[in-house]
Amino acid sequence: MKLFLTILLGFALYQPLWAQEASISKDHMFSGNWVFSLEGGTAIGFTDYKKTKLGYSTKLSVDYFFRTDSPSSFGIRLFGTLQKISGEDDRITVSTKDGPREIMSPFSTDIKSAGLAFSYNYSIDGFAFPFLTAGLSNLWFDPKNDEGNPLPGNATDLYEKNTIAYDFDLGIKFLVSDFVSLNLSAGAHISLSDYLDDIAASKSSGRSGQTSSELLIPSPSLSTFANGEKDIPANAVK
Repeated sequence: MKLFLTILLGFALYQPLWAQEASISKDHMFSGNWVFSLEGGTAIGFTDYKKTKLGYSTKLSVDYFFRTDSPSSFGIRLFGTLQKISGEDDRITVSTKDGPREIMSPFSTDIKSAGLAFSYNYSIDGFAFPFLTAGLSNLWFDPKNDEGNPLPGNATDLYEKNTIAYDFDLGIKFLVSDFVSLNLSAGAHISLSDYLDDIAASKSSGRSGQTSSELLIPSPSLSTFANGEKDIPANAVK
């Protein structure tokens, strides 16, 4: 995370040096803009439990879109999320990498994350903006039972309760004013830890996986950006 923040701070300090020399492209509304977004939706966790229950996901993000003179644009995103995944299983015990473990069903896991991603965006007639993002995040997770108590592995510190995840999102923004867009997106977040559900199943269990992952069902979000200037000649900026 220190690396993420160092990169973002360095970029923010450097950007004003050349901001006055460029022009804001009329071909891409977000060109040269800071964009702030709030998203809410449904999360599905793919874990070692047989049945998955719907959870939730909320995300707050800030994007900077590099200046461009074409419909294509690249950007950088800093984001934070709050999520919950859950599941249930009718087995009593399961074979794991740590030996036989008792299944505590149902389970739910609160997940917090912070990360950095890069995005590709395309402008369709200055109204619709399909986008793709890819990045890394740090997850902090807390598996619990249905009474809100830590599950056995969590309670005994069997594993580290933070990990790295790969983050991918695909979506589209629809411009509704010079300052606001409505968005629809879906994503996948692949954790490098297999303990999001408190157990790491072995191959013999039939539910083995080196990681746990989340799929975010298409969810709506709202964005607002720092300026709504569409086309400003470079020589008009003082």
